[in-house]
Amino acid sequence: AGAHGARRPGSGLLCPYTPGLVEAVRGMGVSAALALEGHLGAFVRTPASARIKPLRVMNAFERRIAHLLARDLYGLETYSMDPEPQRQVVLAKAPHCGPPEITLAEAMIDFADLLALQAAPPGAAVEPYRGRMGNQAKGDAESAIGLWGVRAVGGGRVTSAAIEAALEPLVRPSAYQVKPLDAEHFLLDFGERALARRTLARLQAGAARGAGALAWETVQWWPAPEEWASYQLYAFGKTSQADRAKDRHARRLLDEARQLQARRATAATGWDDDDDHHHGTAGVDGGARTHLDVPADPPANMWNLLRSDDEGDHDDHDDA
Repeated sequence: AGAHGARRPGSGLLCPYTPGLVEAVRGMGVSAALALEGHLGAFVRTPASARIKPLRVMNAFERRIAHLLARDLYGLETYSMDPEPQRQVVLAKAPHCGPPEITLAEAMIDFADLLALQAAPPGAAVEPYRGRMGNQAKGDAESAIGLWGVRAVGGGRVTSAAIEAALEPLVRPSAYQVKPLDAEHFLLDFGERALARRTLARLQAGAARGAGALAWETVQWWPAPEEWASYQLYAFGKTSQADRAKDRHARRLLDEARQLQARRATAATGWDDDDDHHHGTAGVDGGARTHLDVPADPPANMWNLLRSDDEGDHDDHDDA
């Protein structure tokens, strides 16, 4: 299950839905929005012969959300037909349309805290990200592709020129602009949505994990402002720092527990630390010495491995 506010486990993907868009979806009604998403997903997966699909009658606000999700996330064409109050959105297939890597339903669960901006940077640090993060709901969408977790196969720094060289067999460099978000995450910003969708399809078909001298963790369709991607990388970086601090604290506690058990073992058996190399031989009372096999890289439930002697044998637990 996804952790709230964190990147989807093992995927490397970011949330393509901005807080502004999710707020608008809630205004439409979450159940209605998820039903709409179900129709969009089903339509793009139908055979190519099914080219047109009218949606139910909607009010103006609902139609706005339908146009936005269909065009920006699924790569469909849309138009409206019939006068009010019977006006409805019609979906039309476009080349290389398809579902997003993360659905709206998944994002609202996996990125719940992030979408609520509970991971907001302190003070003025949030301002560079806030500027355009909500504009997705206003139709100010990007036509971009995210290259996440990029690295040079032979080592060294990844540059915009290196990305252009790696992708040149797939798309001409003049068709897009490389926008570095940090040392490992880049946006390919296209001026034309159709070309961006075609390039994404080529990447997914033949270069999903790298091209030329570069490798990357994943590629993702990115319809949101670049500030929203930068904000998430900032938040995830802070989360990683906190996780590392927790790991250091856990290791410190484990070291203290080891020392405590060593003292207890010495008091119970009369063995001295200098006798450790005699592991497996008889103790002063002729009995076999107890040996604690504490791993150097402890699992999260380390306290289960360090239960007191009167709790019985030590069980191995696998938290993988």
